[in-house]
Amino acid sequence: MSDSLTISNSEDEWRLFFVLHNLSIKKPIGNKYVAVVPPSDQRIATLTNKYVDLKYLISNFVDQFNRRVTPCVLIARNDSPSAIFQSDALVSFRNIIAICYIVESWQDYLNRGWCLYSPGYSNYFDIYPIVPSKDYKHFLTISPAVHGLDMPNEFSGQTSPELNGSLHEIHYDSLIFDTLIREWEKRYVRGKLANWKTTVLFRSLQMAYQASAIPMNNRSTIYDYGLSLALWVSAFEVLVRPKSEHADLYKVLNLLGQSRFQSGKLSSKRYSITYKKKRRCQVTLPQKLYYQIYKARNDFLHGNPVTIKHLYPWGNQKRNLLNCFAPLLYKFALISFLRIYCYNGDIVNLPFEQYQSIRGLEDGLSKATTN
Repeated sequence: MSDSLTISNSEDEWRLFFVLHNLSIKKPIGNKYVAVVPPSDQRIATLTNKYVDLKYLISNFVDQFNRRVTPCVLIARNDSPSAIFQSDALVSFRNIIAICYIVESWQDYLNRGWCLYSPGYSNYFDIYPIVPSKDYKHFLTISPAVHGLDMPNEFSGQTSPELNGSLHEIHYDSLIFDTLIREWEKRYVRGKLANWKTTVLFRSLQMAYQASAIPMNNRSTIYDYGLSLALWVSAFEVLVRPKSEHADLYKVLNLLGQSRFQSGKLSSKRYSITYKKKRRCQVTLPQKLYYQIYKARNDFLHGNPVTIKHLYPWGNQKRNLLNCFAPLLYKFALISFLRIYCYNGDIVNLPFEQYQSIRGLEDGLSKATTN
């Protein structure tokens, strides 16, 4: 697995780029070029021993009640290809980690109830807007609203109050993660920046990251949840966008239809939809769920009359919100897009971890039909 790499730690080999102030983890995760690591990682100890002021950025974080927290940081090797140091590459790497964790968190929620220490929202992976200068002697505040420079010894950071600041138990599908990392390396390490597949993939992951944020900008009204669904539709449509055509509902349904499911609840075409107001189609449960998300998106964004029922499968408020199922549908879309064929065959022969993950994914989606 990619988080178990043994990498040498010479003092000038790694550079700290970002702090993920809302996320506390035990083990590093990454590849030989970029990693997200806890402060206890030896590479961080090497950096802070040489650049003492860095300790302020890592160690001076508390929550709103002055309880000390330990954020993690994103680092990259100094001898990496230059494209890796661009924000697009580093953010794309962060997005891979975030989406893999988030999907697993919602899968656990649907199957077992809320997991307190599982990061189910992208806010946990947000990048802190204060970063060290290149010589590590100053801290820079960089955002569209503020540009600033301050002394390290005056720094005091806080986590976001709406999140759980505890140490998080991280679970994810290693096969999906490793496949995404290979696509990332193809684009940013091997320089395939013009490759259309990786262009739409990482653009889609960025939209999925936005869709995964806590829907609370307006105190969690139905419009916050409607906006979240709209962003999920965008993530799907970006993923299926051909280079010379437009994305549409049919292309997303077709992508979701490429998956072969073990569960009869998911594989049988027992549901109907109306396509382009005329054509009636028989679809599977995942396709039907996406169709409902798509219809809700249209209603919320186009100013059509909406109620809270628009946010639930078949309008049934005894079931989980459509927002809960969107990350799982997105994982199925990624499986088909990335052509992970072993998930489209007999999953009984898969390694236990992957068998458990795909079964949990199918079981989670099936909850859309139960109260």
